[in-house]
Amino acid sequence: MIYQRLYPTCAREKLPPWGCPNFVFTILGLLTIGIMIGTYLIARLFVSIEFLAMLMIISAAVLLILNYLVAQGVNRMSLAKRAAEQEKAKTEAIIRNLSDGLIMLDTNCRVVMVNPLAEKLLGLSEKKVVGLDVRQPRANLDLESFFTAAHWCPGIGQKIKNEIYQEEITLRHPRPRVLKVQTTTVADALGQPMGFIKVLHDITREKQLDEVKSDFISIASHQLKTPLSTMKWNLEILAKQLAAKALPEQQNLFDKTVEANEEMIQIVRDLLDVSRIEQGRLQPHFEMAALNDVISQVTNKFKFLSEKKNISFQVKLPPHRLKQLLDVNSISMALNNLLDNALKYTPGHGQVTVTLSYEPINHPQQAVITVQDSGVGIPRSEQEKLFTKFFRAKNIGTMSPKGTGLGLYIAKNIVERHEGRIHVKSEENHGSTFSITLPLKYHS
Repeated sequence: MIYQRLYPTCAREKLPPWGCPNFVFTILGLLTIGIMIGTYLIARLFVSIEFLAMLMIISAAVLLILNYLVAQGVNRMSLAKRAAEQEKAKTEAIIRNLSDGLIMLDTNCRVVMVNPLAEKLLGLSEKKVVGLDVRQPRANLDLESFFTAAHWCPGIGQKIKNEIYQEEITLRHPRPRVLKVQTTTVADALGQPMGFIKVLHDITREKQLDEVKSDFISIASHQLKTPLSTMKWNLEILAKQLAAKALPEQQNLFDKTVEANEEMIQIVRDLLDVSRIEQGRLQPHFEMAALNDVISQVTNKFKFLSEKKNISFQVKLPPHRLKQLLDVNSISMALNNLLDNALKYTPGHGQVTVTLSYEPINHPQQAVITVQDSGVGIPRSEQEKLFTKFFRAKNIGTMSPKGTGLGLYIAKNIVERHEGRIHVKSEENHGSTFSITLPLKYHS
């Protein structure tokens, strides 16, 4: 501990005391002083020239050994410095040739380095921005894109919560782009912040493809909606006409046709909802409502299905009804999607439980809705893809080949529009628990 405090450079390079030049020089100085004092005292007590000569020879030998240790320490320091310089050069070469843009900041949020791709994406040179504080934008059109991309910084001595801060930004200069910017803390061996790194990933192409896909889905869904609705009306008319005349085989075939038509209509509805979400046309209609009432209305629709599959279906609601600002229709849709999945992928004699709670109990800040089932569960390796479009876990394909893989994607977007979050805990063959957390910003 004392060695680390007195000789931090040697300690940082992990040099032993005898390999540290500063340490050896200190010992050398102390020994020299000691020899001089000892020689003086001995000379006062003894007059033997032979003894004094022997003492001087021993002192010279000690000094030679210490000199050798100093030389070795200097050599090790030189090698360590050279290795550090090579490592620094290698790191800088990697950074400058990254396939993503990169901006390095110090702990004061001042720019240390901008790699070539970041220069290209932002339309500037590194020299113009080195030393600037990204939190203090300049009134300069040439630097507008830079400050838009690099504006966020946690501040002196702070770390980033959840390790990475991510945002999407849209630039106008040097040409229209959409960038995904990820900021993370760079820490030393002791965990102390040394600065921040911003990684700039150009997602313009992905966004353009998403827009094309959304437009296609929207057009195709609208084109399918009308003929499917017409088919449904015609089937309802046929059902009335054939109610007493149809044979059992005919009735069975007719029922399957009606069911297939309903499934197609539901698929079209899901596709239209996704299209509205991505194009920003799904405008929420907020009103003061109690989640107790919303959950009761949605769960009542699933009681018949749970009885038909012989699944224990429980709903646990608190006695008090807190009203909050909700888009009732969209929250109902999100809950409907979760319950539909829970009952669909839970075998007979299983259990599905819906619970509403408020946290903390004494002074509620958020409402938590959980949908827990004892179904097939979701493989851990597939859980991170769970809320993406058209994703269906591999282990449910054989159980229920029907479905679009859009339900959870829609639910996630609805929850996020309420400034809430949705997450899942699941283990394959041991069921799943989906939780929706909504802030109680406007409750009464």
